[in-house]
Amino acid sequence: MNKIINRRLIILLLPVLVVGVAFMWWMAHSTNRDMRDQLLIQARVAARAINIKHITSLSGLEDDLNTHAYQSIKSQLALMRNAGYKCRFLYLMGQRSDGVVFFPCGFPAQRFQRLCAARIGL
Repeated sequence: MNKIINRRLIILLLPVLVVGVAFMWWMAHSTNRDMRDQLLIQARVAARAINIKHITSLSGLEDDLNTHAYQSIKSQLALMRNAGYKCRFLYLMGQRSDGVVFFPCGFPAQRFQRLCAARIGL
């Protein structure tokens, strides 16, 4: 008698478990997609807020630190970060013609040099 009750209980609970797992997977996938979409929207808005002429005038060398373009971009990034973007940091990356990746606006590149090189396959 107990075996029959246990078997019936398992047969009844198994579909509930399968549906629950499928629902959790769907919710996680949907939330992930929504968060990625929101991040792309924020990145596009941030990209449009920065003056392209200032970006193209940067060379990726230390000489950029004293230029008006550098100071302008750095202040724009700081304003965007403080203006409601849900991010801890905003950075600008560039790549010189020789393939070297640089961070023109105050990024502590020495701390993350190995990490970045590994991620982009340098």
